[in-house]
Amino acid sequence: DPENFIARVKKILLTTRAIDFTSRLVFRILIVDSNPYDIDIEREMVEKNFPCDVFTAQSGLEGLFLLEENSVDLIIVSFKMPFMDGPKFLSFIRRDENLCKIPVIFMVAANERNLVGGTGSALARGYIRKPDFDKAGLMLIKNVLNEGKYWRK
Repeated sequence: DPENFIARVKKILLTTRAIDFTSRLVFRILIVDSNPYDIDIEREMVEKNFPCDVFTAQSGLEGLFLLEENSVDLIIVSFKMPFMDGPKFLSFIRRDENLCKIPVIFMVAANERNLVGGTGSALARGYIRKPDFDKAGLMLIKNVLNEGKYWRK
C-alpha cells in the first residue's frame, strides 16, 4: 500500500530529525530513567536551564541503543532502575572506547542517597536529586557541561 509506505517513511524521517544533533550551539544530553513521569520532569528541568537537545530512554538498554547512533555531551541516568541499574549502565559505557569519555551523572530519589557509593559510583561525575533538580544539581550539570567542551567533537 503506497499510502502506508509514505506514512512510514515520514515517520522515520521525523524520528531521525528529532535525534539528529548537528547544531554546535547546544549541548546534547541523554536522560535515562525508567519512570515515565519523572523523565518528563527531568527533561523539562534540563531544557529550561540549558541550551540543549535532550533525548530520553526509559531503560539502560534503550539508552545504549541510542548511544550507538548518537553522540552526546552528557548522560544523566537514574541510579535505581529495573534490569539494568545506573551503575551497570555506567559499566557498559566505560568499557566502550567510543563512549568512555562521556561524563555521567546519577539521579537519585531522596530516599536513595544512601545507595550511592562503591566502585560503580566512583566512575560517575556526581549525583543529583530526582526528578526536580535542585540548585546544586543544576550547578553540577552546568559545570560538567562546561568542563566537557575540550573533548567535544
